[in-house]
Amino acid sequence: MNIRRSAAFLAVTATVAATAVVGTGAAVAAEDDWCGPDDLRVTVDQASPEEFALDFTAADPATDCVLQGYPHAMSFHFISDQLPVDIDNPGEHSPEVRITADSPGRARITQDPNAEPTAQVPTAALFALPTADSIDPQYVAAQWPERAELKSTITVWPLLPA
Repeated sequence: MNIRRSAAFLAVTATVAATAVVGTGAAVAAEDDWCGPDDLRVTVDQASPEEFALDFTAADPATDCVLQGYPHAMSFHFISDQLPVDIDNPGEHSPEVRITADSPGRARITQDPNAEPTAQVPTAALFALPTADSIDPQYVAAQWPERAELKSTITVWPLLPA
């Protein structure tokens, strides 16, 4: 099972890498030091049965970039299949979060406890980074925690300093 999950995660990651390379045509203004996929390590950890932490940490000690808002265009995948999930966000304001080696960021995913679980446990989450660049969004993939059930209705909360 671990080999299958790893292979599925690698397949989604390869798709993200191809999207990131193709989708980088427009440059972001120099004063807006937005994070890109290469600047970050993104992980998902289960905080409780109904909550997940989506952590954004610096990929290396020299990383110094900004994220703001919600992870968006989010999808969940089992192997190569996208799982149907209703996603909401509360519309709260999110300050800019500077990501450095000493300063990570975190967004939360909460599940509706009354919602049905998805047909399979995801192997990966795919989403656009929370930046101001909505024209050329930068996508990342994060491996989903093994055996962590995902409900069919979730809320994605804004990125905040961790």
